[in-house]
Amino acid sequence: MRLIFFLSKSSIDWNAVFIEIEKPHSRFFKETGNDFHPDFVQALQQINKWRAWLKLEPSNLQQFSESTIKGIKKPLSDNPVFPKFVLVFGRREEIQSTMRRKLVKGQETEDFKIITYDSLLEAPEQHQELYLGVRKNEYFELYGDKALLNGSIFEYMAPDELRIKQILKEDFIKQFEKRIEDQLKDRILGSFLHVEQCNYWRKSKVFKR
Repeated sequence: MRLIFFLSKSSIDWNAVFIEIEKPHSRFFKETGNDFHPDFVQALQQINKWRAWLKLEPSNLQQFSESTIKGIKKPLSDNPVFPKFVLVFGRREEIQSTMRRKLVKGQETEDFKIITYDSLLEAPEQHQELYLGVRKNEYFELYGDKALLNGSIFEYMAPDELRIKQILKEDFIKQFEKRIEDQLKDRILGSFLHVEQCNYWRKSKVFKR
């Protein structure tokens, strides 16, 4: 089973949000009436399979928590992980009527939400850029060409738990070298921390893609 997910956290728990992405032209309803189209039924069944796999078989969620995302849960490794689900499906124009909106909304639960492709395109200037990571057997491949966030968020992971592109490695190092330079210039205590962070990225391994 191939899982697409993102993680969010609070100080006491983690939310692992699993995403099922269908085609933009997938249909919610049949041509006439308000009966669900097989496209939508099949997508709902896939969500139910995920939910059963993760919630009805606790060992699968435990494996996911203690193996798949183990490295990126640090330093909050002991906090519980709660699975949630999002279905990206179809276009909004198909569910304009009140009845159809209610029928689709009625499929949602506390841990499951449905969004259309139109929702993804709203206010793109307000969307934050994110890293894309792919879990390999022993490490994560982190995609991207520039340092979007404070690189220290990864430093609870050992350098050999990550693989990054050379251009991203250089950007992280440049970011922390600049901070060290600014702090030394202004005689601000704490530059030693950025030295450690810079050294972390110097030790990180790269992949070619």
